[in-house]
Amino acid sequence: MSNDGPFEAKRTDFHPWEFWSSADEKNKHDQHELQRLLREQHGYTIGEHCYISENAAVFCDSLQLGDRSCIAASAYVTHTLSAGPDCTINAFAVVRGKVDLGAAVRIGAHASILGFN
Repeated sequence: MSNDGPFEAKRTDFHPWEFWSSADEKNKHDQHELQRLLREQHGYTIGEHCYISENAAVFCDSLQLGDRSCIAASAYVTHTLSAGPDCTINAFAVVRGKVDLGAAVRIGAHASILGFN
């Protein structure tokens, strides 16, 4: 799937749980590089086999993703997020404030979780 605009969507942008079983070596390398940069530049903690879409807006002060957790395209994540293993923030979801997710939490597309008092 693609379009003529600057945003070229890939299936795994919207089905991020499929990334590690379907991506070619170049895309896997690119994902590892993105995660390396996020760790080094922002101090994020990212577990094994996580996926963060290049088209997600991730502007966290603190981010911890457990193993196999995913952030899909067009998700908007800010402030402080701690997610256990096997969590998915689906396309167009908004997660803002101080949010702690346990294991295997799925945030549906277009849902908002606001951790402000």
